[in-house]
Amino acid sequence: MRSVIYTLFGASFTVATASALGALLLRRLSLSLDALEERLFAFIAGSACLSTIVLALGSVRLARKSVFLLLGLVVILAALRPAARHQRAEPFPPLPRTWSWLFTLVFVVLTAVYLVWALAPHMIPDAPTHRLSLMDQAHGFIRDSAPASWSQGFEWLSLFAFALGRRQAVAAVGLSLLVSLAFLLVSYGRRLGHAQLGIGAAILTYAGYLATHHDLTAWSSSGNAVVLFALLYVLHLREQQGSRALLILAGILAGFSYAANYTAIGALPAALAFIAWTVRRKRLPVLPAGQAFFVPALVFTLPWMMKDALLGFQSGIAGAGWLMPVLPFASLALLVVISQLPRLRSLTQSPVVKPYSTRLAKVRWYVWVLIAACCIWFAPYVNRPAFVRAYFRLEQACEERWPVESQKTDIERLAPHLCRIGVLRPVRLQVEPGVSFRLDPRDLIGVSILRSGAWQPEIWDSMSPVLSPGGVFLDVGAHIGYFSMKAAVRVGKTGHVVAFEPNPETLKLLRENVAANQAENVIVEPIACTDHEQMLTLYAAASSNTGASSLARENANISAEEPPRPYPVRGRPIDDVVRELNLTRVDAIKIDVEGAEVGVLRGTVNTLRRFHPKVVIEVVARQLASFQTTPEDLSAVLRGAGYNRVKPVDPTDFEWTAEAPGSSVGRDGEPRPPR
Repeated sequence: MRSVIYTLFGASFTVATASALGALLLRRLSLSLDALEERLFAFIAGSACLSTIVLALGSVRLARKSVFLLLGLVVILAALRPAARHQRAEPFPPLPRTWSWLFTLVFVVLTAVYLVWALAPHMIPDAPTHRLSLMDQAHGFIRDSAPASWSQGFEWLSLFAFALGRRQAVAAVGLSLLVSLAFLLVSYGRRLGHAQLGIGAAILTYAGYLATHHDLTAWSSSGNAVVLFALLYVLHLREQQGSRALLILAGILAGFSYAANYTAIGALPAALAFIAWTVRRKRLPVLPAGQAFFVPALVFTLPWMMKDALLGFQSGIAGAGWLMPVLPFASLALLVVISQLPRLRSLTQSPVVKPYSTRLAKVRWYVWVLIAACCIWFAPYVNRPAFVRAYFRLEQACEERWPVESQKTDIERLAPHLCRIGVLRPVRLQVEPGVSFRLDPRDLIGVSILRSGAWQPEIWDSMSPVLSPGGVFLDVGAHIGYFSMKAAVRVGKTGHVVAFEPNPETLKLLRENVAANQAENVIVEPIACTDHEQMLTLYAAASSNTGASSLARENANISAEEPPRPYPVRGRPIDDVVRELNLTRVDAIKIDVEGAEVGVLRGTVNTLRRFHPKVVIEVVARQLASFQTTPEDLSAVLRGAGYNRVKPVDPTDFEWTAEAPGSSVGRDGEPRPPR
């Protein structure tokens, strides 16, 4: 009962603070709005202001519960002070009784369902909750491995609620945003004079969130949707009323749209272009209107851009709620099209349409070039994972079909330049159901997955047959966890995956991928696997191939521009880890440690003799020589552990198995790895 009280207090106090901030802003702007419109825009604009204020507090480590309480009380008291009354717009005509009852019925039922979901306790914290908890403990910015898989702007608004009422309060605030979106659609339909369309769009949008269930990311996505739709609403009001104050409100919403969702950055130039077009059509000066819009937009965009620049851009996969910002627009457009089908049919058949198409043909060529350049620049912000994947697939197709062999490398060199200017950025991509990775378009492994959807599929094809529910897989040199995540799905909740990764840079990505995939059966061991307990130096390779990191500097030195970065790491035998985890079976082991494979095997002899797992191991003679070992040393360790069959998986990886005496080992006996 106490937790419910805290939840309701945290959510209601957050909503009241945001609404009070928005009320103070609208009072200053003296807008002519309907009473319902005024309350809705007060909450939405106030949420943008409160989120930015919390961001500022977090930058100086003042994002604390006591500070939030004091801030909220001051703002609410200031909003309650009597002020000069401003003229409100004429109230809307009453809603049709049938539609009003329909909306009320659907709204009450769905709100009850959503409220139960929002207040339901979660035994296992999801990634957003974990991240909010770390931010709450740090009282501000963090550099952690938890994925920022939701919008950064409403993350800081959620921190305000989280500090007061924990996760359930955050979900309740998201529900409040969703409710405001539904009523905003109803209000928009009434302002257009088509209340039925507004109610229908509100019902479709509100019911669309049934697909999200307990996804906290989807509650945040309702904030993204409400900001974008509120911006459309304000622009429509501006065209009707011509008020300069509405341009300021539009600028705030357009600027905050970047914080609400980085993919919505295109809303800013689109809104600016619409304002310029409407002002120019009325033969009014464009510059004053542009300034009234652009200045507040810049004020609400710069803090988030500065945060991205200082802490690094974080992008995530869009989960269950990635389509939610589109729902209100799609619902409204669908109903408008259905209601206007006869008129659209007659319009398309009318000769009046033809002159408009002929005008487009007369536009100067450089205008089309400029439009194309803008489209290319803003395309990544629409759906970054799809854009990045499409780019690399197009790059691969061009390389395969390019007639001049020497020019194919020039095609590959374009991607690093696009990364530097921000067109290509890290993305989270789902490669198969239940398995997603955060991929860097500069890294060899990331590029391979973006191009083909897989990394070294031959190795996985070799290991996967022996992995079954309840099995155990050891991933030595796990990197970002590609094989670990796939094996985690294969062995199921009753199985285990132990991922060994000593590189602190890729270890962060590995843990992020484990958290994002909710792979509770994956155990991350941040150690180097050796033949005895010791402290070592690991050399992190260049960003173009982080998988080349090695305990030998010469193996990691792959780039003259980016020398290896040394890190002290702990080395331990795998036998000790298996004994500590009390594993009763090991089905497969993958070893790829850039030359240190012999040392790994010497520390795994007891595990190999006891369980005889299938071993897939990389063998590169040049890398082994850096540790004064040879392929013969590697073969000797495995033969001594009872392994009597080996076959190549690819040019550098080999599959070792132990078979019973008398079993077939091939016509030519045991093949040896190449020197």
